[in-house]
Amino acid sequence: MNDPRFAPDSWAVPRHPQVPPGVPPPELVKRIPDQQPLVLKSRFGRFFAVFGTLFLGFPFVALLGASVLLFAATGIGFGDLSLIVFAAYGFLAVFGLFQMTILMSMGMAGGPVLAANTEGLWIRARKWPARSVYLPWPMVARIYPRRWLWDRAICVVALDPRAGSHAGVFARIDMAMQNALLGSRLTASTFYSGRRADDVLMELHQLSGGRVYIG
Repeated sequence: MNDPRFAPDSWAVPRHPQVPPGVPPPELVKRIPDQQPLVLKSRFGRFFAVFGTLFLGFPFVALLGASVLLFAATGIGFGDLSLIVFAAYGFLAVFGLFQMTILMSMGMAGGPVLAANTEGLWIRARKWPARSVYLPWPMVARIYPRRWLWDRAICVVALDPRAGSHAGVFARIDMAMQNALLGSRLTASTFYSGRRADDVLMELHQLSGGRVYIG
């Protein structure tokens, strides 16, 4: 989004933000409050559609194709072939269900992934157990969208580079991966929340009162 309405006058993000000595990092909260003007919360149906296809649908199609090729190449009996295919798919299905349960639990648990009001915003910093960081609007340097596969994430850049970093070792690893892929350590999905990224950015602009560069 390159709408000039979203760029405050004389805006600039410091290249190396300086945090005064003794100032604590932004506050961590266990759960993002639900009763806010803007709330992004993951939807079960979207998670199930994506991960069910990845972990259950694709293996079935792959095994079905492999069985057809095997039958054509070897002429193995249909009964024996069916037994092999069902056994292999059963193993993959159990493994896929296990992985899907873990990923869906991480995505769905802990409440919203982003919320905002006229004072600031909350955004998820650690997936499991869920921990989020609260940033008043003056502490937000920039908000922008970034596409990754089928998702379009809302990326938040904090003026304090320590934001969310004290959520634990796994959180720091996850945020480092997000920073490499999306350019920000704090992100929230719009696809799994069932919202259009442009609509979310517009609401964030309105709630921030134009104090944050968005785009």
